[in-house]
Amino acid sequence: MNTDLTTFDWNETYATNEEFKETIDSICKTVLSNLPEWSAKTLTNPIRNQPGLREIPLLCKGTECDYASKCEVLNAVKDKPAEIIKLIGTTCRIEEVMIPEYFMRYLHFANVKPTDFGDILAISNLVSLIVQRRRILLDISIHGINERMTVGIQQGQAIKQRTNNPSFKLLESVNKQIAVIEGQLATSRKDRMSLENKNVDKLETWLKNIQQNKDKAAKQTPKPLTITEANDLITDEE
Repeated sequence: MNTDLTTFDWNETYATNEEFKETIDSICKTVLSNLPEWSAKTLTNPIRNQPGLREIPLLCKGTECDYASKCEVLNAVKDKPAEIIKLIGTTCRIEEVMIPEYFMRYLHFANVKPTDFGDILAISNLVSLIVQRRRILLDISIHGINERMTVGIQQGQAIKQRTNNPSFKLLESVNKQIAVIEGQLATSRKDRMSLENKNVDKLETWLKNIQQNKDKAAKQTPKPLTITEANDLITDEE
């Protein structure tokens, strides 16, 4: 089974949508099991249950989707009408793969643990923005950099004027939000690593002090008397 979401095989078909999601869950569990802090969380896929992530994927509309001409999934089954019909009404498979891929990528990048709830929420928001950015880029790719927009009506005819695709402004806004959250995660990672290093230093100092105290106690412990010294002591007391 492919355990790398970045090289997902879109030509592979699944009997049901549930089977597809089970494959994604299995991959996520395999990847998360390699992260010590998350290994205990892999009985179920914790990513799928994160607040805000379940609502992200679009519902597939088949060839009626606004992004159909750029869809890798539809392109892989373009000669299989039955497979296209099975996709309609299910969540977008590309986005279903993107979400855990980026979620796990940022978990690793920021060294986030299951108890770092603030950063987990930040990553969820970041993943949502990344999916939005892909949709915006697809829109620009499909409709072009410029659009002809209606700016008025003259003698019953629409007056059109070429203008920049409004998606560019939205793309700029989304990129700024992504940069801000990435910066916050980088700062959190730095703070966590600094704290962990301090804790390691404290532990090493503590262990060093214990050893020094043991050494000191050993030096202060009286040496056992030899037989001669003991006899001399008894004789002196008599």
